[in-house]
Amino acid sequence: MSGIDSASRTVSLQDSDCIRRQYSPANAVREGVTLYTPRDIEISMGDRLRFSKSDVELGHVANSTWTVQEMRVTLSH
Repeated sequence: MSGIDSASRTVSLQDSDCIRRQYSPANAVREGVTLYTPRDIEISMGDRLRFSKSDVELGHVANSTWTVQEMRVTLSH
Protein backbone atom coordinates (compact mmCIF):
# COMPACT_ATOMS: atom_id res chain seq x y z
CA MET A 1 0.00 0.00 0.00
CA SER A 2 1.58 3.26 -1.06
CA GLY A 3 -1.01 5.75 0.18
CA ILE A 4 -4.45 6.52 1.56
CA ASP A 5 -6.49 9.54 0.48
CA SER A 6 -9.14 10.18 3.12
CA ALA A 7 -10.75 13.01 1.14
CA SER A 8 -11.49 10.85 -1.90
CA ARG A 9 -11.78 7.63 0.16
CA THR A 10 -9.27 5.79 -2.03
CA VAL A 11 -6.19 3.69 -1.43
CA SER A 12 -3.14 3.49 -3.71
CA LEU A 13 -1.38 0.17 -4.23
CA GLN A 14 2.03 -0.21 -5.86
CA ASP A 15 3.14 -3.51 -7.39
CA SER A 16 6.64 -4.98 -7.65
CA ASP A 17 7.18 -3.12 -10.97
CA CYS A 18 6.44 0.21 -9.17
CA ILE A 19 3.14 0.58 -11.04
CA ARG A 20 0.66 2.42 -8.82
CA ARG A 21 -3.12 1.93 -9.02
CA GLN A 22 -5.78 3.78 -7.07
CA TYR A 23 -8.88 1.99 -5.75
CA SER A 24 -12.14 3.13 -4.24
CA PRO A 25 -13.92 0.61 -1.98
CA ALA A 26 -16.41 -0.31 -4.75
CA ASN A 27 -13.63 -0.63 -7.35
CA ALA A 28 -11.55 -2.81 -5.03
CA VAL A 29 -14.48 -5.21 -4.61
CA ARG A 30 -14.95 -5.50 -8.38
CA GLU A 31 -11.21 -6.09 -8.89
CA GLY A 32 -11.05 -8.67 -6.10
CA VAL A 33 -8.59 -6.61 -4.04
CA THR A 34 -8.64 -7.34 -0.32
CA LEU A 35 -6.32 -5.75 2.22
CA TYR A 36 -5.59 -7.42 5.51
CA THR A 37 -3.63 -6.40 8.54
CA PRO A 38 -1.69 -9.47 9.65
CA ARG A 39 -1.91 -10.28 13.33
CA ASP A 40 -1.18 -13.19 15.60
CA ILE A 41 -4.07 -14.63 17.58
CA GLU A 42 -4.23 -17.44 20.09
CA ILE A 43 -6.76 -20.17 19.40
CA SER A 44 -7.67 -23.30 21.30
CA MET A 45 -9.60 -26.47 20.68
CA GLY A 46 -13.32 -25.71 20.55
CA ASP A 47 -12.90 -22.04 19.55
CA ARG A 48 -15.27 -20.79 16.87
CA LEU A 49 -13.86 -18.76 13.94
CA ARG A 50 -15.71 -16.78 11.28
CA PHE A 51 -14.25 -16.35 7.79
CA SER A 52 -14.61 -12.82 6.44
CA LYS A 53 -13.99 -13.71 2.79
CA SER A 54 -14.79 -16.67 0.57
CA ASP A 55 -11.98 -18.89 -0.73
CA VAL A 56 -13.55 -21.34 -3.16
CA GLU A 57 -10.34 -23.39 -3.57
CA LEU A 58 -10.17 -24.06 0.19
CA GLY A 59 -13.92 -24.40 0.63
CA HIS A 60 -14.31 -21.36 2.91
CA VAL A 61 -17.50 -19.34 2.51
CA ALA A 62 -17.71 -15.74 3.72
CA ASN A 63 -19.40 -15.37 7.11
CA SER A 64 -19.34 -19.12 7.75
CA THR A 65 -18.47 -20.16 11.29
CA TRP A 66 -16.04 -23.01 11.92
CA THR A 67 -15.08 -24.80 15.14
CA VAL A 68 -11.45 -25.77 15.85
CA GLN A 69 -11.47 -29.57 16.19
CA GLU A 70 -7.87 -30.40 15.30
CA MET A 71 -4.59 -28.52 15.34
CA ARG A 72 -1.39 -29.30 13.45
CA VAL A 73 2.01 -27.75 14.03
CA THR A 74 4.26 -27.07 11.05
CA LEU A 75 7.90 -26.20 11.67
CA SER A 76 10.08 -24.46 9.12
CA HIS A 77 13.68 -23.25 9.16
